Amino acid sequence: MDINKRIKSFVNTGESIKLVLEAKDESSLKSSGEKHLFNSIPVAFHKNGWFSEISVRNSLEGIVAMLSEPDLLEWLSLNLSAIKKKEKVNRIGIIMAGNFPLVGFHDLLCVLLAGDFAVVKMSSDDSDLLPLILNIMVLQDESIADSYLLQKEGIKGVDKIIATGTDNTARYFEYYFSKYPRVIRKSRTSVAVIPEGISKDEIKKLAKDMFQFYGLGCRNVSKLMLPKGFDVPYLIDHLRSYESKMDNVKYFNNLEYHKSILLINGVAFLDGGFFIMRESSDLFSPISITNYEFYESKEQVTDFISKHESEIQCAVGRDFEVKFGQAQLPHLWDYADKVDVMKFLLD
Repeated sequence: MDINKRIKSFVNTGESIKLVLEAKDESSLKSSGEKHLFNSIPVAFHKNGWFSEISVRNSLEGIVAMLSEPDLLEWLSLNLSAIKKKEKVNRIGIIMAGNFPLVGFHDLLCVLLAGDFAVVKMSSDDSDLLPLILNIMVLQDESIADSYLLQKEGIKGVDKIIATGTDNTARYFEYYFSKYPRVIRKSRTSVAVIPEGISKDEIKKLAKDMFQFYGLGCRNVSKLMLPKGFDVPYLIDHLRSYESKMDNVKYFNNLEYHKSILLINGVAFLDGGFFIMRESSDLFSPISITNYEFYESKEQVTDFISKHESEIQCAVGRDFEVKFGQAQLPHLWDYADKVDVMKFLLD
């Protein structure tokens, strides 16, 4: 594998996707791969009701950011010598989730840049978009076509496994792939720590962290830590700026269902119109519900995050590495579950 050529092909792929996102119609696009991707964006919801045009575009924008040349070079600089010295091509099984569009792209990117062969078990909920992205890549570098195999059924004949799912599927993966070196990911979610005097602009960015992809991702904020005495209705009023983007029937069906359950059980909650806020010590919450809890000291926040470290994907806040509005824009080196996939592949 010519690593420099492959890096360039990924950079060019990112530029092609950017052109697709900026295009008003397909006539402005040159390649067939770009045109096919452009036409697939508005109809992706036919395959998966959660894949609205907005959510597909959000995922593609994230991939464009991921494929910037400076970021790719900075990320790969840590492993470049190991990649160049690599002698054996391993077959890496990737079992992808389908909770939001192209959620497994980063794993595939790691495998292809590590010089391995990817055997990809696509989710039945997301099996249309990835082939279109790969078609664009192959137009940039034909050798990539010999570096992957896409499957919709079981996975076998591999040397290592990367699998993403829920806590329940993780137990199955651990048993079924017990003889392989593996990375098995479980359910995670994210938490945001609200400071005193949070600005309206910060709340607007927080809304993106909470509601993008309808709250289905592990980097979506499902729990808010609020300073004691914080005016929660003030927060709700300014989170409503995101309401126009929550145009999904499945999401609102979930909202009505959970609202009914809370009312029947006599559980107190605050109605944000298109979301519910519930005071709870729980980290995880159902779709359309955000849990919140008051804190009296920074130590209390630190203790909560430490206690749930194995369940928290990222902590968002003014004083944290992930700032408000950045939860869904991870860097290439922000590995899911904090497991360095490149190191796993190259060891």
